[in-house]
Formats: sequence, C-alpha cells, structure tokens
Amino acid sequence: MVGSEGGTPPYKYSIDNEIPQSSPFFDGLAEGSYVLSVVDVNDCQADTIDNIKEPSKIGVLPMITKPWTTCYMTNDGEIKIFVDSARAPYKYEVQMNNTYYDTGYIYNQGDSLILNSLSPGDYSFRVIEDKNGCSSEWYLDMQIKQPDPINADFSLSSSLIIRGNTVDITNLSTPLINDDFPVNEFIWDVTDGNGVYQSETNNTSQDPIVEYLEQGTYTISLTANNNSLSDECASQVSYQIEVEGYDVSNVFTPNNDGVNDFFHFKDEMLEKLYVQIYNRWGVRVYHWEAPQGSWDGNGYNSELLPDGVYFFTMEAVGKNGISYTEKGSVTLIR
Repeated sequence: MVGSEGGTPPYKYSIDNEIPQSSPFFDGLAEGSYVLSVVDVNDCQADTIDNIKEPSKIGVLPMITKPWTTCYMTNDGEIKIFVDSARAPYKYEVQMNNTYYDTGYIYNQGDSLILNSLSPGDYSFRVIEDKNGCSSEWYLDMQIKQPDPINADFSLSSSLIIRGNTVDITNLSTPLINDDFPVNEFIWDVTDGNGVYQSETNNTSQDPIVEYLEQGTYTISLTANNNSLSDECASQVSYQIEVEGYDVSNVFTPNNDGVNDFFHFKDEMLEKLYVQIYNRWGVRVYHWEAPQGSWDGNGYNSELLPDGVYFFTMEAVGKNGISYTEKGSVTLIR
C-alpha cells in the first residue's frame, strides 16, 4: 500500500513508471527496491524509493529434554520446541516415524511447545502456517530412545543337593555389556521359608556360591537392573532348590506340651524311610514306613511306654537315589 498526503486528490499511483492506477494497493511484489510515484489531479508528482524485504525463514529450535524413556515401554520421553521468526498464532504438525502424530496451535509469540508422554521413535515438526501464511520446512532428527528390557535370569548347578553342599549360581541376566544400559546391579535373596539367611552369601555379587546347612525347600531370588535406571526398571526371577537331609535326635519328651513331643528325623527330600524302635531287651515296640513319620512314645496298642533308653534303626533312600542308614539310641522322658 502506498500512503500519500498533501497535493489535491484524487491521486494516482504507479510503481517503476508503470501505468498509474487509482488504488494505492499493489500485490504480488517480490523482494527488492521499487520507485513509488504519486500524481495528484494537478499532475503534481512525488517519487520515493522503497524496499520490500522477504520475512526471515521460520526456524525450528528443538530441545530433547528427555531423550530416553525411563524404562522399556514406559512412554515418557519429552521434547520442547521453540519456533523462531514466525508470527503467532501458528499451526503446527508433528509426525512420528513419518506418520501423523499431532497437530495444534501455538497462540503467543515466544511460547514453546512441549511434547510429553512420548513413545520411542523418530519425531519431526513443521509450522503449517503462521499469521502471515508462511510455513516452515520439516525439522527432523528428534529421536526418543528406550532402554532395552532388563531380564533377570540365572541357572543353578543343581536344584537338588545334600545338606552341607554348595550351589553354584550362573547369572544369565541381560542385556550384556555392549548395551547402552547393560545389567550391572544384582541383589540376591537367598533365604529359607522363614526369611533366614543360610549362608554368608554376598548378596550383590554377580555369580554367588551358596552353602545350605539345613535340609528343606528354599527359594533363590534375583533382582537385576542397571545402576543408572530407575528401580521400576528392575526385573526379578526366582527358582527353588531342594536340600536333602535329616537330623538325628537323642531325646524327646512326649508330655503334650507342644515342645519336642515326638521322635522324628526332620527329614526332607527322602523318597523312602523305614524306622524301627526297640526297647532295652531288643523287643520292637514301634515302627513307621513313610517319610516324615514320627513316634509319640506309645506302643503298638497306644499304651504309654515307660521312660528310658530305646534303640532305633533307620533305612532311607533320598530323592537323588542315595541310600542312608542310621543306628542309635533315644531317651524318652515324660
């Protein structure tokens, strides 16, 4: 638009000595210098030189504020985008992996766009149109990555051992050392059913060796993670181990007080167990033929046997096929 004052209207307008026109508006002009002329009704003319400049190219300034998701598949990446040399409001479009993801408006000059809760992928952004109708090129190379999943796993040298023996643990957790976030943090839980540690196992070592001093069924658990990742990324796995064995006691008190009322072997993982009880004259007074059996101090006819020393024989076969025999004495005290 060419503005004018003074002289005697109406005015006529021209650019670069072209045919004058009554409208002061000229459109479709390219960037450059132009001679603007105004002529009034008395043929008085005024000229001026003006420059038309092209707006600066719209710039996109991204800041990947959270380039890695917290864990595998947590979808919490974040990108902050600033737009430079555009006039608000402007409409934008976001693509993920070359597919439409989102569109919207930024209404105020200087405001930024925050894209959050992002899944792993390659993101691109462009201004579709600003207030002047200008658009930007696609801005690429905005990548959100995710750590590989942590997978806790291990193997045991044996899942059935004899009491007093050790178990070698081989850690099979992944990902390995060449990953961005390799598994490098290990916490072992090596306890019995009552939560009691059975050995001096280093519970942060990679491949511990565990000694079991009591028979029973135990659980070994491993929690694995990378020490740079959140605790919520950790993985856990558990396996059971059976410890075969038995105890030999030499006194019991069958008085129904709930303490040491039975003579038994506290056996675990025995497939067969045959126990015979004899009095001091060699007469068999009781026997049982099943694992985890016991004697309550009574005879075959449920009669109370007197206090004294009794003798036993024990024959057993373990779950691993090993045979056991024991002979000894036990004192009955009521």
